[in-house]
Amino acid sequence: MHQSSFDKMKKFKEVYLDPKKDLKILDLGSQDVNGTYTELFQEPKWIYHGIDMVKGKNVDIFLDNPYDWSNIEANSYDVVISGQAFEHIEYFWITILQVNRVLKKDGLACIIAPADGHEHRYPVDCWRYYPDGMKALAKWAKMEVIEAETQWESQNYTDDSDQWKDSLLVCMKVAETQGLNLFLNNVNWWIGLSKNISVEKIEDSYNVIKDIDVNPLQTFEKIKQSSILANTRYFPKWYEAISYLMIVYGERQDLRSAFPEVENKGNLSALLRWASEFGIYEDSRLVTYADFYKKSCNE
Repeated sequence: MHQSSFDKMKKFKEVYLDPKKDLKILDLGSQDVNGTYTELFQEPKWIYHGIDMVKGKNVDIFLDNPYDWSNIEANSYDVVISGQAFEHIEYFWITILQVNRVLKKDGLACIIAPADGHEHRYPVDCWRYYPDGMKALAKWAKMEVIEAETQWESQNYTDDSDQWKDSLLVCMKVAETQGLNLFLNNVNWWIGLSKNISVEKIEDSYNVIKDIDVNPLQTFEKIKQSSILANTRYFPKWYEAISYLMIVYGERQDLRSAFPEVENKGNLSALLRWASEFGIYEDSRLVTYADFYKKSCNE
């Protein structure tokens, strides 16, 4: 960890967090790789947990899959922090939704990630973030932006801090997002399935997805019996596409009334069919979903 990142997180703590209050704090990407934020969050009334996809020092919660946080209860943390992790997260739009899910109402997130700097794969290095990108990240998760900025100018650090031009996002969970938990519950099931499929057994079978129930508690046997196998080439694209649909569903009372089985049973089949055939004409946000759905069904 470089010094400028530590200093920005220290300032976040001093400005936004009250040491007199009981706080549960989750640190995403907490493994000790050349330093951690741990010492900043050791107030007597605070509980600090580190979460990472790699087991090691300063990791309390191990993520076997980085996008499946189902072992962490919703609305359970007051603060989520993350530094030097989001550039290494391939599908960050799923991760920020999980951050939203585990935060309590009015909970705060502080994310620090580089806007510049050389490639540093751990195990991948995918992204750089500008202030507008940080704002978009919060907007995507329906969170309120408190501040988003980048350290564009050198601050004369003696280590390599200045080269990274750290970007900082502080945002707040303002309310429950209807449809978000439904999406995450179902996407967690698909992620779990992907870990058990070998490359040799992969089939292009998304053409039948409209006819199945993706409730994570009810579908496993149906999938096995009907030999529906997910194509791992499509997993990240599918998450991104279907997340648009679920957020639109959560916002629109007419869709919740028309497809109550989504909320009641986790059955998405009718909603998926509607979105692929008609939804694109009703809501421009479904263009991504509709385009991907039709492409995957035709292959």
